[in-house]
Amino acid sequence: IGNGWIAPNLQSLSYLPFGLEVGVISKGNLLLPSLVEQHNKCKESIRNPPAADDMEFPECVFVLDSFLNITLDTDAPEDQQCINVYDYELRDSYPACGANWPNILEGTTDFLRRSDVQKALNLKKPIQWVECSDPVYEDLYPTKEEESYKLLPEILSEIPIVLFNGALDIICNTLSTEMLIENMKWDGHRGFNKDAERMHWIYDGEKAGEIVSQSNLTFIKVYNASHMVPYDVPEVSRGLVDIITNKYKKIAGDIVDYIYTPVYDIYEGEYHY
Repeated sequence: IGNGWIAPNLQSLSYLPFGLEVGVISKGNLLLPSLVEQHNKCKESIRNPPAADDMEFPECVFVLDSFLNITLDTDAPEDQQCINVYDYELRDSYPACGANWPNILEGTTDFLRRSDVQKALNLKKPIQWVECSDPVYEDLYPTKEEESYKLLPEILSEIPIVLFNGALDIICNTLSTEMLIENMKWDGHRGFNKDAERMHWIYDGEKAGEIVSQSNLTFIKVYNASHMVPYDVPEVSRGLVDIITNKYKKIAGDIVDYIYTPVYDIYEGEYHY
């Protein structure tokens, strides 16, 4: 599960601390109290849920809106006034705030419309692939359903699950995933405890991320990556597949272990660590 927005109200409480942690918001920001107020409204709604049975509480949905409002820079060029919610190192126009990014990769549409590719993906019938489909979005938009993270403990009793996030993402940031894990109970413990295995991920000699794993649940924080991990670090992102299929080299360290995922030579069909 990449960028899992699976406990939306709880995860909305990550925006304030995450923004302060990465320096996107400063404690001296004169508009900070408005974000704190909305953050607290969300927290109160979680403690005392509103009468409506919507999965996402409006008080929590508006936390991100408040976040964007206090980071708005109207003195900047028009295309730089809003922070990019998918990569906090980038800016965008308001109110897009990231919707204009990223540019679609050349060849993607042609590739995903090829009949042999769709057959390899086991599609039941041919489709004209598009980057974003409004009907799909509308069909999958949550209304009255329960938060899906409540299903995870039972699934984890039988099936391993990997959650991953890019370190530069705001909208589905790493802290939001860490928070839902801390609040989830499975296999007799709440969150990752002292027995969890903590590892550094190395790819091609460089640190690619951090990995924490316990009782069938693994969380991976991918460095130098936004919401679109494969877009930013395509070679590194292949390592996510190698990790979940146990194709890596592990070396014990003094404090934490190190996982090395393969570096592939796509022309020779070989790899090295």
